[in-house]
Amino acid sequence: MNLELLNQAQYLGGAGYWFIRGQIKLKGPVKQAIISIVADVHSYARDNWMSDGSEKAISKTQLLGGSFLKYRVFVNRQTVGTGPLRPVDNDIPVLHNYDITQYLQVSDNCIGIINRGERNGVKFVITLKYMDNSTATVLSGQDWKVWSGQSVYPPVAWERQNIEQYFKGHAGPGEWPEHLDGRIYPYGWNEAGFDDSAWSTPPENNTVTPAIETSDNFNYKLCTVLPQRIIRLNNQIHVIDFGREIVGGMRLASAEKGAVEVRLGEELLSNGQVRFQMRTDNCYQELWHLAGENLALEHFGLRAFRYAEIVGYPGNLTEKQIQAIAVNAEFKDEQSSFECSNQKLSTVWQLCKNTIKTTSLDVYTDCPSRERIAYESDSYITMLTHFAVEYNPALARRTLRYQINHLTWPMEWRYCVVPAFHDYLMYTGDYALLRNYYPRLKEFVPSGTLQKDFDQTIIVDWPESQRDGYQFGAYNTVANAFAIWSLEKICKIARLLGFTQEAIEYQIQHENYKKAFNQILLDKDKGLYLDNIDSDHHSFHANMFALAFDLVPENYRENCLDYIEKRGMSCSVYAAFFYLDALFRNGRCMAAFNLIISESKTSWLNMIKQGAVATMEAWSPDDKKNVSFAHPWGSAPGYMISKYILGLSPTTPGWQEFSFAPADFPLEFSAKLPTPAGAITVKRHQDDGKFINSIKFPPSLKIKEPIYELSRTSALCLESCKS
Repeated sequence: MNLELLNQAQYLGGAGYWFIRGQIKLKGPVKQAIISIVADVHSYARDNWMSDGSEKAISKTQLLGGSFLKYRVFVNRQTVGTGPLRPVDNDIPVLHNYDITQYLQVSDNCIGIINRGERNGVKFVITLKYMDNSTATVLSGQDWKVWSGQSVYPPVAWERQNIEQYFKGHAGPGEWPEHLDGRIYPYGWNEAGFDDSAWSTPPENNTVTPAIETSDNFNYKLCTVLPQRIIRLNNQIHVIDFGREIVGGMRLASAEKGAVEVRLGEELLSNGQVRFQMRTDNCYQELWHLAGENLALEHFGLRAFRYAEIVGYPGNLTEKQIQAIAVNAEFKDEQSSFECSNQKLSTVWQLCKNTIKTTSLDVYTDCPSRERIAYESDSYITMLTHFAVEYNPALARRTLRYQINHLTWPMEWRYCVVPAFHDYLMYTGDYALLRNYYPRLKEFVPSGTLQKDFDQTIIVDWPESQRDGYQFGAYNTVANAFAIWSLEKICKIARLLGFTQEAIEYQIQHENYKKAFNQILLDKDKGLYLDNIDSDHHSFHANMFALAFDLVPENYRENCLDYIEKRGMSCSVYAAFFYLDALFRNGRCMAAFNLIISESKTSWLNMIKQGAVATMEAWSPDDKKNVSFAHPWGSAPGYMISKYILGLSPTTPGWQEFSFAPADFPLEFSAKLPTPAGAITVKRHQDDGKFINSIKFPPSLKIKEPIYELSRTSALCLESCKS
């Protein structure tokens, strides 16, 4: 889109809710029609993450203070898009292009937009290309009509004291309660022929947009989700289970008139009603006035829920009347699959895949309810599981670009930035992004000297209840382990990009740092790591992270492994990623496998028992009272299954060369894994007491020798299966 042409368009709407409409009459059938739209940029709650002055301030906070979504676009009643994405660079709006060709008819057409603006509103250009290759453009301006939607979305909390009335929480970051009033909703407003004579001419607004960020065809996808079951608890209450995590809203078409209370949540209470005052401090409790005649009301913003509860509806609700509208990044379900002879393992893998599918937004976020922040550690784990279940580099690339401009507060999270860029390169082969950001990545590694103090909060594990009594002090072991890990990864990046001398220098720094780490923090008498230089405590985390980042000398490795294996899952859902990785890559595969399929309190199967349809933020509410039931940082098994049980991982950027070394388990499986060149499919079946491993992969890829030898009871079928 030409920025000069876009600046000829005017902003419509503005602060608050606005309905915008206009009619277009086509001169004939169109070959292609595109609407290009920008809106107010996302605003933030405060300038700095750290606000008490006691720690180094991190600018460009991610605490959203303004609307998360600014608009929804309709063509002839059909929803064609919603947005925008939050900008990679603050104050530069994101331009979205929506193909509306299929929604147009050779007659009058209505373009409608609901805008929840903060300053200027939205502006857009519609580009038409006819079958005869002639073109035309339509710009937003004063020939469009606007109508204030403040009365449809009244800002007041309630119009009446209602059933079980009490207050708690908020609608979420960038959200407000939507107490919808269908009695005055302008039904038919986004159809051609609607009488808009009472609507206003918008004021002139020629505000110039100096720069734009293109979305690279990354648009939210809207999906209608039908209820899996509807239960009528009594004459007043219907409970609807959508069977999956919904990030979006609800649509209700009513045959009856009257006011109902709409409640949403991720859990059910013991009485079968919905926990709408969620543990996350979100409160999804709204009053909707229904107009009857099967006219529908629908949320504009985003909520995170599995269940809906409708209080006060007199009739019987059906799935034709109530649906959820999910808003997510595009997800191609068919790109991955996994089935195996162990049903528990299959169930955990599916939970992880569903988590990625249903929680991904414009960037990887910690949770879609309470924060929607792109934390560096969360994104690292989520990205790797995402690449195990779908190849969508746009979401990973956008997250990395956004995150490097919007840093968060934990010290270890800062050291996840370089590893994330490195692993992104390995899974995508996107050298261009790495070359562009390499100078900035060098800012995220230490000098190569063991650090006594750190200028950000050291987190060790989260929540605090999962820290195994970790003792904080000088030369913190966990924070230093992360620092060494970042040096290892920047060294690999430098080598891959051809900066040989810098790679050598980073290698020397890495070796010196690792040597000092073991001289100062390894208790050689016990053969275990201390929490800090003055500590007498050998925490699970100090030893687990040292193993995960390959810092333990060979003659101490088995002792450290024995220690963490005996401790079991003595860490959080987040740290479980590194724990499983430490076990798998150090030969304790069966221990890691048993943790993945465990049904203990600290397990993924127990999340499902608690009602989760996505991975949780913590193992249970006992560990974290404000736990989110949709938190993709808990999706580690999705990645571990592909890398260690299937034995598939790239050894050169973009999977040009990859390893295939399935774990030596008595396990049959069939799986498909996405790569930039296409799918790799693997199978293991048992034949006459021997497990046969077979693989098919795109001809442009090359398989590397297995990382370790297959057992005597296994065989590898390769050449005959190559495709």
